[in-house]
Amino acid sequence: MSPAVIFRQLFLPLLLAAISLGLWQTAEQMDFAPVTVDDIEFEAEPQTPAFAARRIPRTLLAPIREAEISTEITAVVDLAPPDTCLAVTVPGGPVEPALAVPGGVVPASNMKVLTTFAALEVLGPDFTYRTTVVTDVPPAGGVIDGDLFFVGAGDPFLATDDWVAQYEPSEARTFTRLEDLADAIAAAGVTTITGSVIGDESLLDTVRFGDWPSVDITNNQTGPMSALSVNEGFVGWPEVFGGSVRPRQQAEDPAIHAAEILEGLLSERGIATNGADRGTAPASGTELAFVESPPMTAIATHVNSFSSNIGAELALKRIGLEQFNEGSTAAGAEAVRALLGERGVQLNNVVIADGSGLSQNNRLTCQALVELLTVAGGDSALADTMAVGGERGTLLDRFTSPPLVGQVEAKTGTLNNSRALAGYVTSSVDGSSSQFAVITNQERIVDGDVFELHDALAETLVRRPSGPALDRLSPLEPIPVDGTDG
Repeated sequence: MSPAVIFRQLFLPLLLAAISLGLWQTAEQMDFAPVTVDDIEFEAEPQTPAFAARRIPRTLLAPIREAEISTEITAVVDLAPPDTCLAVTVPGGPVEPALAVPGGVVPASNMKVLTTFAALEVLGPDFTYRTTVVTDVPPAGGVIDGDLFFVGAGDPFLATDDWVAQYEPSEARTFTRLEDLADAIAAAGVTTITGSVIGDESLLDTVRFGDWPSVDITNNQTGPMSALSVNEGFVGWPEVFGGSVRPRQQAEDPAIHAAEILEGLLSERGIATNGADRGTAPASGTELAFVESPPMTAIATHVNSFSSNIGAELALKRIGLEQFNEGSTAAGAEAVRALLGERGVQLNNVVIADGSGLSQNNRLTCQALVELLTVAGGDSALADTMAVGGERGTLLDRFTSPPLVGQVEAKTGTLNNSRALAGYVTSSVDGSSSQFAVITNQERIVDGDVFELHDALAETLVRRPSGPALDRLSPLEPIPVDGTDG
């Protein structure tokens, strides 16, 4: 922290102290007539001496603490590799020094922080994706005389039990069970569908992939995007989740693929059908059954804690639909940018090219990320969606030792040329929250160097403030005169 900043922070407390001293000296020189008063018997005696450290005013203590955290962050900054941005905000405000990269940085999956913040704000924390089946005419005697339209709502995690089985049950991933929709159709008394199961993906556009490196598409970092996809748009996959390079088979047509899966589930329940196809449900159709996703808070937790690309991309399109009646990436990006501007986030050098962070055309600044995190707050729905150090998601194996375990809630980001981490650290000293963002862009990134920087920053913030906690400096409770506990 610069001498000028320290002077500005100390000026008001010192001025108040000087005024108080002058008033005291004036009062000492005045000649007051003696006044006689009756003795007062107190029921308790003060436990804290008048000049104890516990009586240090908060206004005097705060600048000292801020100077200390600035010194500590300086030591962290010294560990930063080239082309690294770094920003920190503590309850007292932004901390100097900060690092910036001209033109912004490629944020990798830290872009999901923007997307999920907007989803929680625009769609709402209780928003659910409602996937329906619609008929031209109501069933009669258990028979649907015509097609059954399977209408997608953009739910990224509509899935079958076989898909869910590849993940550990204890993980905080969330899914919408397609079998429940098949059960609801059977419960409606349907026994026969004379037509086909028609997949309807018309709610959103049909752009399957963003402007992403081809290797990310072939490595199945996300399935093809669609308003109607089941099992994230994959036809086949290994029994156990395979990590970054995923030997999965993408569906050529997600809507037909989804219709085929639902047709199979109906067949298992004894409901006869006549094939699967794609199309658009009639506007005058009758809803027969539906299934709702978990709320957006759970969807966003899946996205941020486990870095789901398809979850972020479909949320962005749904945001665009909500704000501009256009279910596209471009409309969603425009909506997110407008929201951030309304909330006071500085958007210089910020480019929103997609919702997941796979695009190399995305640009963020650490300052913008920290401003967004500060606007949301450490006790917000956004904070609750993050991976948790030593406990959940992509931070399960990081920050695993006290005092860091459970205290770091953050979004990771990994691309070949980018490593990112942004979120919240809860102080183990006083329970307050600080916001941070650190992103490194290099052609060849050494993970050890980056993780050393992340670890040092988290250690500094979790032990903040390094001075005495305010609750330890406040006056103690008076001691009752009779000596008993009061």
